[in-house]
Amino acid sequence: MSTDRDTRLETFVELYAPPLGGLVERDAQGDVQLLDPVSGTLRLLVFEPDGLTERPEAELVAPGSASLEEFLTHARSRGRLSMACLEVPGVPDHLVETSAIRTLRVPDANLHVEQLRWVAAEYAVFLFRAACVADVREEALLEVVVDRSTGRLVRRWDALCAAGRLSEGPSRDALLPGRSVRTTYEVARAEALRHLTAPLTQRRRTLMDWQQREARRLTRYHEELDEELAVRAQKERHDTRRQALLARLDANRLEAKRAAQDLETRYALSVELECASLLLIRVPKALLTCRVDNPKRSWQAQVDVMWNLASRTAEAVDCPGCGQPGFDFALHREGLACLRCLKPST
Repeated sequence: MSTDRDTRLETFVELYAPPLGGLVERDAQGDVQLLDPVSGTLRLLVFEPDGLTERPEAELVAPGSASLEEFLTHARSRGRLSMACLEVPGVPDHLVETSAIRTLRVPDANLHVEQLRWVAAEYAVFLFRAACVADVREEALLEVVVDRSTGRLVRRWDALCAAGRLSEGPSRDALLPGRSVRTTYEVARAEALRHLTAPLTQRRRTLMDWQQREARRLTRYHEELDEELAVRAQKERHDTRRQALLARLDANRLEAKRAAQDLETRYALSVELECASLLLIRVPKALLTCRVDNPKRSWQAQVDVMWNLASRTAEAVDCPGCGQPGFDFALHREGLACLRCLKPST
């Protein structure tokens, strides 16, 4: 009975997240990792109390738990399309092969396409809500797209979308293996923060200028008042009135310190970044398995080239040696390598 209940809860969470813009996957221990669609954070979930003994950092999802109530509340109140396919007009295979062979540059070598098959890559389209909080709160939305099959950022996403139309129907092509939820989210979040660097730097400069101007004005005011009260207290002969002036002098100095601290708090800049939504889009690609050989030598190698149907171009190929993507390679006796790997070390 317990096993059945836990299984249903796990199924609920796995079904709950995608329509709200979340991602679910299991880690190496078999526990569920959720990229929460509401908070934009990564959460580790267990479904039995015993799981907390082994994973104390996890959250318990069970009848009556706060986490389950939270999921139920959001599932009832929210819902939006989070999965789609990009439908793009097809291209004959021989044109794809020609385009791919021309894109990959390997001097003194021949490229032959041994196999071409159509596949689908899953793109994660993150919409981040960034809030800049200082004297006022300013918000902005940032869109970041990551190709889960490669872990790379997708540039010119609007142009790719314009090449086709989004459909809710399932993709007919086999789905390529993708990077983990954590890796995908970290790549997207780092890119969002990079976009914020320049405007935040400018905002900090502006706030610092305002703070320094205000600080000079307040300093001048309190110093003048301090000097006036000190002179009046020195001249005052009546003991009670002199003590009152000295008390005002102390209060003015305390007020100057408090005002300086308030200025620092008011103009301190903080940034809040959360994932507002997540859309998973399957994009059609052609996976070409190519043989590279040198007709004058017995050297040969095999390389996979990905051709994007939406952009009508081949994508950069990862170097077998260093893993860096590129289009320029050289064939040597040990196989294929990029030009950076072949440069003699100095």
